[in-house]
Amino acid sequence: MFGKLVLLGSVVAASLLVADSAKADGNCPDGYYPIGGGNAGWEGCAPYDTRSEYPTVPDRPEPDKPRVPTMYANSYIAVAWHPKATDVWATWNHRTTEKSQQVALSACTQVMGAGCTIAVSGWNGSVAIARNKSNSIWYGWGNKPDNARVNALKDCKEKNKDCTIVHVFTAEPLIQPANFTPMQQKILETNPAFDFSKNYFPGIPATSKAPRQPVGKYEIAVNGHQVATNQQLANILVATTLERKQSLEKQFANNPRYALMKAGYWEFMPRSTGVAKGDGCAATFATLSGAVAVAGPNGEYRKAAITFFGGNIPVPKDGRMTKVTLEQTGGKPPATVEAYHFPMVDGKLGAITFVVPDASALVNNMFDEHHFAVSLDKKQAIDITWRGGHSVRDRLTKCLKGSGNPY
Repeated sequence: MFGKLVLLGSVVAASLLVADSAKADGNCPDGYYPIGGGNAGWEGCAPYDTRSEYPTVPDRPEPDKPRVPTMYANSYIAVAWHPKATDVWATWNHRTTEKSQQVALSACTQVMGAGCTIAVSGWNGSVAIARNKSNSIWYGWGNKPDNARVNALKDCKEKNKDCTIVHVFTAEPLIQPANFTPMQQKILETNPAFDFSKNYFPGIPATSKAPRQPVGKYEIAVNGHQVATNQQLANILVATTLERKQSLEKQFANNPRYALMKAGYWEFMPRSTGVAKGDGCAATFATLSGAVAVAGPNGEYRKAAITFFGGNIPVPKDGRMTKVTLEQTGGKPPATVEAYHFPMVDGKLGAITFVVPDASALVNNMFDEHHFAVSLDKKQAIDITWRGGHSVRDRLTKCLKGSGNPY
């Protein structure tokens, strides 16, 4: 019985000594860590292992820490090019498509001046750039780098034997806290601290004597009016006239623009650097069944125009004025007028342009949901309805007034 009391007294004494010393982990003095406790029925302190160059505390449960829920956010990529350049300007891992396109175009323009356009843009995917011996450039899109390489080489080798992949850029989804408020999301998009973008911006690349016409190609329609087309958009429209739906779904399964066109979307063509205020304002509504472009004055052409392309519009050998019947939202009866019928995209698509004397009148008469039916030789050439017209109207009005670039 006495022995037991002595043992108990020793434990109490040890506890008192610990209480008088500087505390570290588990109420042990500096240089010691707690042992025993819990279900062991006893507690004590033991020295750190000083034989190690870097003494460590034995594993023990970490206190629970609150976890912030996270989510994947789209990562945007854009590639710009110029008709006289043999290289591209790419930027990826941006939080918005507008930012990625703006950065790519700015980098290209700093080197090449006016004429830079967006070759391809998208999200959560890869872009491969192929080049042949003549220094012409092709791109391919894919959900993975290998898919992008295959698509780029396929397009390049359709007209060339010697094609080489020179670049592959990949935008991977970004991780961010979930349930962000609009203000917090805006901070993510604008604060440089949260900018994880990467760039490929070459200096002054060599120029090609016979460059391949890039995306943003301008088709001369009538009286000097230029219709801007996105080559990727045009390629999909061409394919819709040749392929069955099942084949299209397989061919463009990883193409973000194809998904947009299935739903119908608006695309604004960036204004070239150096154009006069109010010039070069244009927007295109595109679907898989065709597209309609609204454009204001540009350079010597001081009128406006609305152009329909794709769909079932016949492809003429050359451009000519012809009688066309136009029916549209607004309650007015169908009107048969003179319009310009011409080939686009190297003769692969047919197009019809209606000249409008005043750009403001054209834009102000845009309905939010606007239906058009165009007939040629008593046969329907295209039937298309845009949505979101009022938002586009407001942005084009701002552009026509010269109050900044709305794109």
